[in-house]
Amino acid sequence: MPRTLDPFIRSKIVRLLLLHWRPKAIAQEVHCHFDTVYNLQENLFIYHSPCRPQFRPKGAPRKVFPAAEDSLITYLKQQPWAMQKEMVWFLWEEWGIHVHRSTIFRILKKRSWSNKKGQRVSIRQNDELRLNWVADLLRLTAEQLVFVDETLFNETTGWRHQPMHQLVSQLAIKPLEREAIAEVFFRLTR
Repeated sequence: MPRTLDPFIRSKIVRLLLLHWRPKAIAQEVHCHFDTVYNLQENLFIYHSPCRPQFRPKGAPRKVFPAAEDSLITYLKQQPWAMQKEMVWFLWEEWGIHVHRSTIFRILKKRSWSNKKGQRVSIRQNDELRLNWVADLLRLTAEQLVFVDETLFNETTGWRHQPMHQLVSQLAIKPLEREAIAEVFFRLTR
């Protein structure tokens, strides 16, 4: 592999070529081979630059071409809950392309595809029933809502050592409060 030319020497050769020195005289002046000077002179004449331009892209060639990316996006529109492993498998089955999950991540980022709002939607989804359910929820007041904490986390201590069902059984609920809670549930189910 040929040795790269020092940028200082290259700029000196270009300066002397622009001053119309002969290539052999320049080679003797800067102590380099005269073929180097001829190559720089040819590059200046053809490309208007001392260096030849890079025509091919640097780095490894792309495995996933634009048509495969488009089909992946179409697949994601049909199945927005698909995971990256499934996307890798899709590209292998459909296009015969073996890629890593990081490649899928870069493709999705380049296409501005985010799965933050992706969720499963039933084919038999009824919009009218959903609107009725939301309207029923809006009619409830804060006093009618009951929230059950089934987690093991306690905000004061940071960790609860007993499961929630054991704590509830230890609470002393008066009979009147039980009847009031049962009445609220009974009204909600009507």
